[in-house]
Amino acid sequence: MSVEDNMLALAAKYKLAEGKSQDYYNLHGKWCLTKNGSEKVRIAEGITYTSPAVTACPPFVIYQATFSDKDGNSVHANGSCRFDGTKNTPERSHAPEMAIKRMETRGTIKILGLLAQGIYGDDEFDTDFKQGAQAVAPVATAAHVAPIPQATPQAEPQGVNGFTPPPEGTKGWIRNGESLPSDWNNLMGKLSEITGQERSRHERKLYDHSTAWQGPNGLYLQSQKYPTFGEYALSKKEYQGDVRYNAYGALKAIEKARAAVDTLESNGMVEITEQNGRGGMSMTYTIHSKGSNPDLGGGAAAAIAEEFGQGTVDEVPF
Repeated sequence: MSVEDNMLALAAKYKLAEGKSQDYYNLHGKWCLTKNGSEKVRIAEGITYTSPAVTACPPFVIYQATFSDKDGNSVHANGSCRFDGTKNTPERSHAPEMAIKRMETRGTIKILGLLAQGIYGDDEFDTDFKQGAQAVAPVATAAHVAPIPQATPQAEPQGVNGFTPPPEGTKGWIRNGESLPSDWNNLMGKLSEITGQERSRHERKLYDHSTAWQGPNGLYLQSQKYPTFGEYALSKKEYQGDVRYNAYGALKAIEKARAAVDTLESNGMVEITEQNGRGGMSMTYTIHSKGSNPDLGGGAAAAIAEEFGQGTVDEVPF
């Protein structure tokens, strides 16, 4: 089934109404559940969750909880929000509330499994993306009649932080490329959930593992030029009048990173290549799932501190 089929099936099953102020809608090609729609599903399925655990990791705030349904199924989900933006947006002024809403909808979608595959919570997307994106009505079916669009002027689609997507066919650009930063954030949320650790613990190494390339003058790391994946994904290169976007390379990087996270989820650990752009050197870096992470608390932390001195425990690279 397509994502649209999944969305329409959920709408029919839970009697969800379409619209940005209702239960679900299409946001720039992404099918989304609103907070209201998510609550309807949770009530219908008897979904509850444990008291959220909060982690402050500036510039992020993260909430985690375990979700259970009436059939006894349970999943773990988290929600994070970055609060260091320069604009007066809900993400900046109400980061904890945004993080909790993301956690609630992620947990709801995750416990539905294949029924909700490909569907997002609309709080996953930042304010700039929402303001620039246009809702797309689904194709009408016997069970779903789309509203007739009004002939009003449409704003040009925009993405993250006012980014305007280039025309299709532009070198290096892909359809819906402006959503790549959100896709990466979702993947980092999954990584944090699997490891039980802050995303910053492993994100930079996974970023380098996924985007490093061997050039004529040695190994090159995208992070040397673009501090974050989002900046890399939406940037372009210009040389002698030729313009090429990074979006296609960013898509391949997400696929490589997702394969690593999937391996971690399946096997409890994954080995990635830790790159050193200065000398082209690399070494193996291991990420462990929450259940198999080495114990650095209690006696283990005390033993390390006793042998190497205070202040060294947080520097252990796992």
